[in-house]
Amino acid sequence: MEGLYKHKNSQYWQLSKVVAGKLIRRSTKTKDKAEAERRARKWIAEIEEQVIHGARTILTFEQAAALYVDSYGHKKSMDDDIHSLQRAMPFIGKMDIETIHERTFKPCRDELLKSGLKASTVNRTIAIISLVLKHCALTWRDDHNKPYLDTVPRIERVPERDKSPAIPLTNEQLSSLFEHMNNRYRVITTFAIHTGLREKTQCALQWDWLHQENGIYFFWLPKSSMKSGRPFYCVLNSTAAAIIMNQKGLHSEYVFPSPRGGRYWKFNSKHFRGARTKAGLNGIATWHSMRATFATRLRKLGVSEESRKDLLDHSGSITTHYSVPEINNLYELVQKLAYEYPKIEY
Repeated sequence: MEGLYKHKNSQYWQLSKVVAGKLIRRSTKTKDKAEAERRARKWIAEIEEQVIHGARTILTFEQAAALYVDSYGHKKSMDDDIHSLQRAMPFIGKMDIETIHERTFKPCRDELLKSGLKASTVNRTIAIISLVLKHCALTWRDDHNKPYLDTVPRIERVPERDKSPAIPLTNEQLSSLFEHMNNRYRVITTFAIHTGLREKTQCALQWDWLHQENGIYFFWLPKSSMKSGRPFYCVLNSTAAAIIMNQKGLHSEYVFPSPRGGRYWKFNSKHFRGARTKAGLNGIATWHSMRATFATRLRKLGVSEESRKDLLDHSGSITTHYSVPEINNLYELVQKLAYEYPKIEY
């Protein structure tokens, strides 16, 4: 077949051919010549159909992902979405979107799990991939007003059996952990155990969200930053407020900037894991332990379960527009932590 050849550095048959004025240059991904010819004829027929009869435009997943970023770049969560998409690109980026389905995606899913990612992280990646494919079928149209996909393929999620309840840390365990942390992480960790914020939310904290009422500082958090999907305000006790004052001037946008100048994507980093190992807390301390410590300390100080749910954004009872009386009430509760647990030096 004209245009079909084997490159000296590859075991697969390659196709290089101009069809209807369009160059096709790609690997057939097969060593069998008959199969290579079948795939080549299919690609040629698709190009001819597209150019001559206005058939549907064929996108690779890489192109579809770029279209998603271009279309929805305004989303607050877009940085997270891009991060998720990048994990899958080495495996499916060059694939035509119409060839992506449960069977062809399985090698990607398996490799992501082998790399050590948690099931929940892999599922977030699958979710954003599925969203891109959904837009290809239901939202976007090519120049001929045709959808890029006829149907949305179903890609199975991973059972999240690796989840385990977070363990609250004792004062002694925290002290040991702090001994092996740098100043930056001691500050970040102290803020976490005095606010109970989830890792993702604290990573994304922005100065524009900070407010003050009657001398009380609080973050009014948009719903896009919250796991619950509800707006929420995080009231700061005196310890957390002091940390915020010391963070001013480090970055124009983010409250807890990374050493590289941008935002953190996670605090469960190599440094945190190293400190945990040196403190002898492997299998005990996770970043979610900070949130569990916050909740446990409140319980020991006599804060009711209903109030703890409010402070942890579990109840959904906090008003969608902040009120001064509610802020004052929540401040009295979290301030108990500042009185009971001395501020660390940093």
